[in-house]
Amino acid sequence: MREWIWVIDNCKAIWHILKYGNNGEIYNIGKRDNRISNINLIRCILEILDKPQSLIKFVEDRKGHDRKYAIDSRKLINELMFIQKDTPPLHYLGDTIDWYLEHQDYWED
Repeated sequence: MREWIWVIDNCKAIWHILKYGNNGEIYNIGKRDNRISNINLIRCILEILDKPQSLIKFVEDRKGHDRKYAIDSRKLINELMFIQKDTPPLHYLGDTIDWYLEHQDYWED
């Protein structure tokens, strides 16, 4: 299980911290309601790419593998009054995939 945040929402949170945060304080940026399992994310990516689910290959978990990554962003919300957008976790997934497809030459040899 992972917690996902759209890059624009993350940048807005950083800007809010720069404007209203206190020097030396730590503010976690996250979206508690945007948690999705890795397998569900992969299934959605394959669906968007119109690829078969049979491409999924399961491997053994690495030793010490964490089952969930989540951030507690209540301090940012409660102390700095940051209002998070209600962006569904997979809302911008298609846009993200399109961006990577358009910029493949950046990481291909």
